[in-house]
Amino acid sequence: MYKQVKLLDHYIITGQDSLTVFKTLLESGDYKDRSFFILTDENTSQYCLEILRDYIPEKTVISVISISAGEKNKSINTAEFIWKELNQKHADRNSVLINLGGGTISDIGGFVASNYKRGISFINIPTTLMGMVDAAIGGKNAVNLNEIKNSIGTYRQPDSVYINPVFLKTLPQSEILSGYAEIFKYALINDSGLWEILKKKSFTAFESLEDLITYSVLIKAEIVEQDPWEKGIRKTLNFGHTLGHAFETFLNRMNRPVSHGYAVAAGILCESYLSMRINKLQKKEFEAITTTIHLNFPKLLIRENNDQELISIMKNDKKNQQDKINCSLLNQIGEGKYDQLIPEELLIEALNYYIHG
Repeated sequence: MYKQVKLLDHYIITGQDSLTVFKTLLESGDYKDRSFFILTDENTSQYCLEILRDYIPEKTVISVISISAGEKNKSINTAEFIWKELNQKHADRNSVLINLGGGTISDIGGFVASNYKRGISFINIPTTLMGMVDAAIGGKNAVNLNEIKNSIGTYRQPDSVYINPVFLKTLPQSEILSGYAEIFKYALINDSGLWEILKKKSFTAFESLEDLITYSVLIKAEIVEQDPWEKGIRKTLNFGHTLGHAFETFLNRMNRPVSHGYAVAAGILCESYLSMRINKLQKKEFEAITTTIHLNFPKLLIRENNDQELISIMKNDKKNQQDKINCSLLNQIGEGKYDQLIPEELLIEALNYYIHG
């Protein structure tokens, strides 16, 4: 079984049979006589590539390009390596890049494809929960610059996205939990009913993930369809990410790397605090959010004397306006609000809440 979600001019295919649909696509006339390249990292090359090979038609020749795993490798230098590999392997403007991996692979693979020969086709096959519910969807592609997240990028949609839960069996539980942070985000900005489901759910098991993935895809696709260039409502998807990206960047600099989802969960706590302080979020809703996050996500090792460096990182955030730090916050659970310019003293207050709360 599979489900099909239309987003702009392409389809996102979810479910157990999604890779069968992928195989049918490669056999179709639209992809006849085209060269294919698979981008992996060292983890997906080891654990996921053989799964995908079962769905590659016998006569289809595919070259593999592999990079080192991890957010630190989402850089211009890595992009240049991939471009050189494509060039050496004679990729042309009709070539197709298949991005097999988590958020880093989707981000850098889409960025590379968007620019190589002024743009070649690409297909996303996410292998992490984070990739399945967020990174592989929506056409935002980027690399980091000086460790600042997603500073250089493009908006370009993939030809299609194939989401199959079989890849989740290759992951440690910590990676599953990381992906849940983005599902939490969707509930908080868009769907209070989903939030009620998540509050009662155990995050130590893999049950019902297929339905949660499809539901998350539907939420994100609906928002991106309305605002593909992130001029309005799509900005609500940044909830938890202004402070979350700062935590992620700072801890990477300290050689204490943290997963994107864990950083976003911490960002959700801080930005929920800001939502209570300057928006309409009620205290009881704020407390429900903090209780649920604290029960499921580890606390990041952030100290009070780190606040100025964290704010300095936030000042480089691409969402900022008029030299002011811009966040997406909540009016209430299920309703996000974007373009909230936050005074520095309130950011410090939110950081202190996270450190001492």
